[in-house]
Amino acid sequence: MKVSQEGLIPYGEGIGDQCLDGTKERSCNQLLIESDVTEKLPLNVNYTFYGRNYSSVYICENGLISFEDCKGFCKNQTDLRASSVPVIAGIWQDIILFDFHSSGGNFKVPYAYYKERTNNNENSGCFVESKEKIEQHLQRGFGERLSYFNLTHMLISTWHAIDNTNGTVQIVIATEDGERDTYALLIYNEWNVTEEQRMQIGFSAGCDEKYFPLSSIAGTSNIGVPGVYAFRIDQRDIIDPSKGSNILYRFIL
Repeated sequence: MKVSQEGLIPYGEGIGDQCLDGTKERSCNQLLIESDVTEKLPLNVNYTFYGRNYSSVYICENGLISFEDCKGFCKNQTDLRASSVPVIAGIWQDIILFDFHSSGGNFKVPYAYYKERTNNNENSGCFVESKEKIEQHLQRGFGERLSYFNLTHMLISTWHAIDNTNGTVQIVIATEDGERDTYALLIYNEWNVTEEQRMQIGFSAGCDEKYFPLSSIAGTSNIGVPGVYAFRIDQRDIIDPSKGSNILYRFIL
C-alpha cells in the first residue's frame, strides 16, 4: 500500500504537534507514562463515539487511541474484540517507531505525534490546510450527506516510520463544535502488509458491546483513495459509506 505524502494530514513538531515519546533522549514534551500510554489528555469539545460523548483521550504508542484509560489493555496486548474500553485501532500491534533519516538510513528513537487542532488555534494556516484535506476525504465517502457539516475541531494522531520503514499511520477524528456528526479517517502512507504480520484494525465500543473491524488495508480504500478510509463514528453503529449498512467482517491479516 502506498499513499502519496500529500494524502496525509499535516503533522510534526514543526507545526506544534506534541511528541509521544517513551524514551528520554528527545527534547520534546514527554507525555508517555507506564505501558506506553499517555496520561489523560483533555479535549476542547466532546467527541462522540458509538453514541457516547467523551471529553478526553488516551493515546497508545502501539497504534491506537482510547476514550478511557487503556493502560491495562495496551500493556497486555489484548485482542481488540475483547476490549473493555472504547478504542480506535489504526494498526494495533507491538510496533516499533523510528525517527528515520534520509542520510544513510540511520534511526534514533521511537516517536509518534498528537495534536488537537481547532478553528481558534494560533496556527490558522495549518488548521485550514488540514480542514481542506479532511473534508476532501470525507466528501468522497459521504457526498451530499456532508453538505451541512462544518469541521471546527480535529484530533490527529500520527505514528511515523513504523518498524524502521517510511510507513506512516494516522487516526483523524473530526467534529463540529462537539454537537454534530463525528467522523474518523484512517490513513496509511507507504505501508506494506505481509502475511506474517497480525495487526488489528478497527473500532470497539468496549465491554463487548460493539465491534467493527477492517478486513484488509492492503491497497484498498472505502472512498476510492488507496490507503484512506472514512467512517462516521458518532452513531450506535459505525457507518461505512461504501457499504450502505453496517456489515461486520473479520480482519485477520
